[in-house]
Amino acid sequence: LGKQIYISAVVGFAYNTDTDMYFEGAYYDPRVSSIFGIKKSKDPLFYGLLKFESGTVRLINDDGELDDWRDRNLYRQATRILVGEAGNTYSQYSKVFSGIIGNDSRTWDSLSVKVEDVRAGLSTPVPYNKFNTTDYPDLADGNVDKMIPIAYGSIKNAPAFCVNEDEEGSPATYTFKFCDTEFNAATALTYVFIEGERLDSGDINSIDLATGTFTLTSAVLNDRFGDVTCDFTGANITNGVDIIKDLMLNYANTTYISALWDTTETDAAQAISRSTSLYIKDQIKLNKAIEQVCIDIDALFFAKDSGLYSIRIYDADRVPVKTIEKDEWMDEPQIDNNSDEFLTSCIIKYNKDQTEDTYYTYEET
Repeated sequence: LGKQIYISAVVGFAYNTDTDMYFEGAYYDPRVSSIFGIKKSKDPLFYGLLKFESGTVRLINDDGELDDWRDRNLYRQATRILVGEAGNTYSQYSKVFSGIIGNDSRTWDSLSVKVEDVRAGLSTPVPYNKFNTTDYPDLADGNVDKMIPIAYGSIKNAPAFCVNEDEEGSPATYTFKFCDTEFNAATALTYVFIEGERLDSGDINSIDLATGTFTLTSAVLNDRFGDVTCDFTGANITNGVDIIKDLMLNYANTTYISALWDTTETDAAQAISRSTSLYIKDQIKLNKAIEQVCIDIDALFFAKDSGLYSIRIYDADRVPVKTIEKDEWMDEPQIDNNSDEFLTSCIIKYNKDQTEDTYYTYEET
């Protein structure tokens, strides 16, 4: 049908008041005794680093009603905090925080629940596919359980892994895999190297971009299995914002739709984003993979109070969209200047050699 269906159950709590809290057919148990101060802080500019917000909500539990909290399977589930006055309708409340449920702790009469930035929950391992002897029965022991790298854009001198090194007999060709293609096929294989020497195109027996592999004859390889590298183009996605959207789709099952994203702001970021590349061969969390892209394109990736994801490209000349009047402040804003983020010079690293871990550099002082 081309539709996405979302099913959820509401578990709600309200401040302990004399008013029964029913909203849209759901009862909000009056158990909240305190909520952390709601503060907004920006991620550091220029760097693209993700700075997660968190706080603690304390719930009344003197009757033991919440003793089974950990059996309710609420950990890492979505949560939100709404603020309003007693007697308000649900639509009159303002959503001031959207996140996920984190750790909890208890005393005899209270339960403290940590609520965290939704981005902290983007912890799916990237990449997660490994070389194994089920898929590759002739794999050498030294390559078992190595991660299959993921790649976007142009990648230089990345390792290629032989998947039939232990094949019995004398196979005519050996197959090398250079990237994972579960979600995206490779775009091009530019060069193959053995011991740093570039092969002629005629020495490459075959190329299969759909599986991210190529083959070499045994005569060309000459038993040099561990010394094969290649230049290639991974997924044909190079716009930094599009890479983040693809990572979110593949590893967080987050489709790019208006129910999950601020598509207007993200589309504007996509229109001015730099092109970049991404290559990951050692497993990291999804939010760290996204952070790498943000650093490349000077982007802020965040979740709004509405719970929608958004991306914003740093723009010193950006036109303000909101004026916060002094009588709207709950407290005066605070500006923190961290000395470890003060720039005196800039070194740009690019064209990374994935095997040697070296870069071309440009320094501006």
